[in-house]
Amino acid sequence: MDVEKLFDEIDGKPQELTEDNLIKFQNEWNLPLSDVEIDDLKKNDIKPSYWTDKTYGEWKPKKFEDWTFPKGNFPKEFIELIKGYSGCCFIKGEREFSIFAPNELRKMNIAYELPEYIDGAVSFGLDGSGNHIIFDMRPEDKDTEYKIYGVHSSYLEWEGAKLIANDFREFINGTENIDELVNG
Repeated sequence: MDVEKLFDEIDGKPQELTEDNLIKFQNEWNLPLSDVEIDDLKKNDIKPSYWTDKTYGEWKPKKFEDWTFPKGNFPKEFIELIKGYSGCCFIKGEREFSIFAPNELRKMNIAYELPEYIDGAVSFGLDGSGNHIIFDMRPEDKDTEYKIYGVHSSYLEWEGAKLIANDFREFINGTENIDELVNG
């Protein structure tokens, strides 16, 4: 894949990943949450104030220990893209998006609590308008070909997700504005 010819513009300094770092990423991105990750999440999972939140009486602590990440593998085109352009922003036509660097992908999925709100989704980037770009990794039998959805950060549920492409190759060849596809 000739990335520089594929996109109109690439913003950011291309960072070549070593083969060892790429293998480590592929083997570790979907491991169970560590005790440190769970402890960090629990620190921020606090009961809302009685005075400011209508859900005060309904609040229950989240069960971070139950969170899981999908077991599938990423598409080869995605791996190829992050191998040479980790953490860059891409523009093609009206489509603009950034892809998380391998050391950010897991952290961002945890920070936005995707395992809690949109099971089977893995966010691999953002569009600049608050929309996550996600792999739908629910169908475990698909191995590496997943549909790509956009979903706004404030509505992380499958009901709010909009189909952007049938696979990663179609996604990177698309030119439509992601925010317009997701939010109309």
